[in-house]
Amino acid sequence: MKFNILIDTPPDEFGCVPVKTDFRQVLEFFRIVVDPEKSEEQKANEIMQVFFDKPPICDGDRLWEFIEYYLYMGEADKKESASEKVFDWDADAGRVYAAFWQAYGIDLTKERMHWWTFKTLFDALPAGSRLMEVIEIRAKKMPQGKDRESARARYNLLKLKSKFAVE
Repeated sequence: MKFNILIDTPPDEFGCVPVKTDFRQVLEFFRIVVDPEKSEEQKANEIMQVFFDKPPICDGDRLWEFIEYYLYMGEADKKESASEKVFDWDADAGRVYAAFWQAYGIDLTKERMHWWTFKTLFDALPAGSRLMEVIEIRAKKMPQGKDRESARARYNLLKLKSKFAVE
C-alpha cells in the first residue's frame, strides 16, 4: 500500500529496533555511500550507525531491504535513474536550506523532521525557488537549431550548466 502522509504514520522502527528518523540521517547515508575512500565494509558499518543506536540482529538482506524501503518511502520505482545528475544533496545544501525557508518558513538547521516528511516537502518545493531554477537549468536540453539564435542559446545554457554542474 502506498504511503499517505495525511493518514499514515511513517516508520520509526525496524522490527522492535528504533530507527533514527531525522532527515539528516539519510543525508549522511548518501554521503557515506559515495565516499571513495571507504571500503564496502566501512560503509556498511557506518550506515548501521547512522540509522540505529544498536543495529538489529537479523538477516542482512532484510535489513538492506528495509533501508531501501525507508530511503524511497516504500516506492522502489522512485530510485534515481542513471541519467544526467541534476541534484546533489551536498552541492545543493544551501539552496535546499533557502528553499525550505522561502517556501515553508522552516529553518533546517533547527528543525527535526522525519525523512518521509522532509522528502514530501522537498518534492513539493515551488518553482520560484533558486533550487528549482538550478535543477531546471541542469535538466534543460540543449537547443538543436543551426541558426545564430540557437548557437547563442546553446552557449548561454552551457555557461549556466557549467556554473551549476554537480560532480
